[in-house]
Amino acid sequence: EVTGSPENVQIADQLPSGNKTAHSIRGQMTSCFGHIPVMVSLLLLMLLKSVLEGISSSAPTLSRHYFHWGVDASGAYLAFLASMVLPTTVSVARFSRRYDDRELIVAMLTAMVLGITGFLVYGEHYSETRFILFGCVSFVASNALEGPTMGLLSKVIPKSLAAGVLNAGLLATEAGTFGRVFGDFWLSNAAFAGVGEMLNRTFKPMLLSVVVMLAAVLGTWEYLQPSYTLIDDDYDDDTASEEDEEEA
Repeated sequence: EVTGSPENVQIADQLPSGNKTAHSIRGQMTSCFGHIPVMVSLLLLMLLKSVLEGISSSAPTLSRHYFHWGVDASGAYLAFLASMVLPTTVSVARFSRRYDDRELIVAMLTAMVLGITGFLVYGEHYSETRFILFGCVSFVASNALEGPTMGLLSKVIPKSLAAGVLNAGLLATEAGTFGRVFGDFWLSNAAFAGVGEMLNRTFKPMLLSVVVMLAAVLGTWEYLQPSYTLIDDDYDDDTASEEDEEEA
């Protein structure tokens, strides 16, 4: 089945059967990359996965370098971070009943900015309190961001991306995968300068990315909401048809 606009469907019907699949994929890619809410949602997924990967992968090395933590202490810290995932998800689910997805996204991005800013090293002294506190803030905010982002993506996804090869599930999965790859890339690239510079070299680009993404969300605020135009039109057509049948 070929998805997309009526023009794409008519063109695809005139193509040989071997070319219809390629035409369908091209139409889905056009719908994806030309749709602002979808692109913003995918970039948010990439960003939050990058931050999560950076925090979880760098914590053992950074804690050993700055505080001489052993394996047990690092493992306990990561276990504590992991234990916050479920309560965070439940809290986001409750807040989603009172606030729009885009409002929650802005709140979580702001929390990420504050968390990463406090997580950076300023000067020679770096305390365990800052490492634990702001690391938790950044980790929890990144996890909390995933809920409203996926909720927004599910509400604004075009019909052409609801089925076929390049569907919403595949896009969300691949966005998360690319985000982890970018997080590992940042971390690996920062490690070349030495462990002493690894924290700032890893999280300063992430902080800049979060700020840019926050500005992008605010700049596309009006687009980041579900459109009920098609649903309302279908409802009005069905209602009119039923009324005509009753009158007849």
